[in-house]
Amino acid sequence: TDGRLRIQPTVEGTIFRLLAFKTGPDLMPIDVVEESVTSSVYRVPLGVVMPIDRSTPLYEAMVAQSDVVNRALSSGWGYVEMEFVLQDGEVILTDVQAPAAFGPDLRAVVYESQGIDLYRAAMECALGRVPDLTPTCDRGAALTWLLTRSGIVTGFEGVVSARQLDGVETVHIVAKEGDILGHVVDRASRERGGYILATGDTATEAWEHLEAARVQVWINTSPALS
Repeated sequence: TDGRLRIQPTVEGTIFRLLAFKTGPDLMPIDVVEESVTSSVYRVPLGVVMPIDRSTPLYEAMVAQSDVVNRALSSGWGYVEMEFVLQDGEVILTDVQAPAAFGPDLRAVVYESQGIDLYRAAMECALGRVPDLTPTCDRGAALTWLLTRSGIVTGFEGVVSARQLDGVETVHIVAKEGDILGHVVDRASRERGGYILATGDTATEAWEHLEAARVQVWINTSPALS
């Protein structure tokens, strides 16, 4: 009660995440993904798309800042993420993390876009080996979690037809009939619905394929009586 309280300010703008592996003193960037979040005050990560245009000053600025950050990090081995926000033309570093685990969303998007298995690379790092991060493909990939309406799940629409659309790789439904869903306020509540993963020749095309599938898929709910 006698100390200072620092409130993390919100930096509004487009969110990007640089993915890399720390190998001793060196940092090996994989690529940069663009991230979308929910529009509510909770700002839960909702989707990712890659790759962004690597020929732009934006990409170069994030890589340059990652080099500066790396010089301040201690030597080590493992996966690292750096979050940047583009605000008024300026790239602002807002977070540096070393996550202990990969979610199915990011791992799937990176594999579909670049052919790189983040889990395998992390295991190589755990053994003190420099992982092979050479891309085996280069295409657009996009994933979004499905926002659900609160209530009791009564059924599903459009799942089969969405899976048959061009570029749609996965329509994964987690929810089951009878489940009680609430508002998306964190990753756990987000992951109770499901997600859609799509690919294309470019990131823009992958997102277009994803949107075509998303408008078809509905998780129907009825009000849950308390």
